[in-house]
Amino acid sequence: MVRPEYPFFIVIDDGAFPFVNRPDGTRVSVPLDTYIAIRDLAKEFDTRIPVCFTMKYLDVHKVTNEAEPLEYAKELFDFLNDNSKYIEIGYHGLTHSFEGHVGEFFCLDTNTKVPEEIQAEHFRKSAEIFKSIGWSFPELFVPPSHGWEQGVTDRIAANFGTRYIVSKGAISYKGINYKWNDSEHIGFCRREDIGIYSYDIRLNQNH
Repeated sequence: MVRPEYPFFIVIDDGAFPFVNRPDGTRVSVPLDTYIAIRDLAKEFDTRIPVCFTMKYLDVHKVTNEAEPLEYAKELFDFLNDNSKYIEIGYHGLTHSFEGHVGEFFCLDTNTKVPEEIQAEHFRKSAEIFKSIGWSFPELFVPPSHGWEQGVTDRIAANFGTRYIVSKGAISYKGINYKWNDSEHIGFCRREDIGIYSYDIRLNQNH
């Protein structure tokens, strides 16, 4: 994970998304150069940065019905395999949402649970995609939209070999407060901050 001399841990969500949404509603594509920049950052500080991938975008063999493979996915596979010293593969769900709702493992926009069998199916299908690529299921899991069902999502994740879940300890969405405690099944790494977004105004070509 992170080296002891660094008092923070960087984790990147939405890996393999082909685009990002700008505040003005426009979409901007995410090129392979994005991952090269992550590698270069990790290399500069001699550390390893996890990138957590949403698997439908890596399903080049179309082992699931959800497959929407990234155009340069195979090139990305080669790059990640060649740079495993600097980039760790993490898991960020199969679809990122459930039936159009915010959150894949808990629907935050409707404050409703995703059935356990559906959660397990998403993990199983994701495991099939990882296997088709030649990768093991990741040890690190970031739930999409930071929503998950304690005692269910974490237990399922543990069954697939996941060791850590990374999420906010508490969030507020549409006036409803959510809070998660330590898991009985895997390590819970609380995010203190969501960090910097792709459209953050503090970023420019010199940073």
